[in-house]
Amino acid sequence: MIVTCFYTGLINTEFGGRPNSFKRRYLYGISNLQYNTQKKVIYTSNKDYDELVNHINNNVNEENIEKYQIKIFDLKNQTFHERIQSIRKKDGYVQDRCLEIQYGKFQFLLNEINNDEYLWWVDAGLLDQHLFLKEHVNNLEKFNLFNDVFFEKLKKDIKESVYFICGDRHNHYSHGKPNKKFFEKNYQNRYHPVGGFFGGKKELLENFLIKCNDKIDIILNDNLLYSEEIIMEIILSENIDNYIFKIFTTWIHKERGVYKKMSNNEKINFESNNKPYYVNFLS
Repeated sequence: MIVTCFYTGLINTEFGGRPNSFKRRYLYGISNLQYNTQKKVIYTSNKDYDELVNHINNNVNEENIEKYQIKIFDLKNQTFHERIQSIRKKDGYVQDRCLEIQYGKFQFLLNEINNDEYLWWVDAGLLDQHLFLKEHVNNLEKFNLFNDVFFEKLKKDIKESVYFICGDRHNHYSHGKPNKKFFEKNYQNRYHPVGGFFGGKKELLENFLIKCNDKIDIILNDNLLYSEEIIMEIILSENIDNYIFKIFTTWIHKERGVYKKMSNNEKINFESNNKPYYVNFLS
């Protein structure tokens, strides 16, 4: 089962969120997930419901539409909403990623935990040219991207475990670090799991998600707002022998503007020393 969500228009609201220019990426990322037999559950708002339904009806093959299920969920009902807002008012936290959605990933997966043996969180905008090459996005079946071959291989590889893709801070990847005091053990300060795609066998996944929520509770009690990825990093570190992960060093790929502006020598050096995120999805 794939679980995701679609919320728009949150920028400059109490929630905060991406600019509306991201909407196209979210919608087509969702319809790009159609090429498998996985059930897709999408959480959304009353306001976004009609647009989401219309997009799916117009862009998903008729035989695949039945695999999509849309559930309306008000972000004000997210478990930590009131506490998030209370802290935001104190420290002026304003970011372009909604914390109710970030922490909602754990809640949405837990809502569905008994509905399949394996569950995967996929960000709505993940399967897009921003992170993948055009040839990949335009030939999903050819490259086994999020089709049944991809998921069956992943299940075989991880067996009973939970799977992550981690940025490697020791090799070019840069991201904020959690405070060591929130770790019960195994402060490793290297592997940073990203929240765009993760999941696995329901038993260990449920355990992971509960641990994440427990850690959020502790950190909120300290009046701090950490991203879901920082929460994930702490739990992965504390239980690192239980999980399986691959690494990447950069979001940049050869079709991104940053890459195109490099000199030839810079490109050679970049390609020799970096592993783009999308590589972990290719067979």
